[in-house]
Amino acid sequence: MQAVRIEEFRDQHLQKVHVEFNHQELLEFYNKLEMIQAQLDSLT
Repeated sequence: MQAVRIEEFRDQHLQKVHVEFNHQELLEFYNKLEMIQAQLDSLT
């Protein structure tokens, strides 16, 4: 059985977004977020 992480986000219009990740997908997602954050930090 694969581990799955489920996230729910709400946007400005209060619409739910349901996202499911397995472990590998979650790791890749967070790594991409870290890369984006580093790029944003370098702009200031």
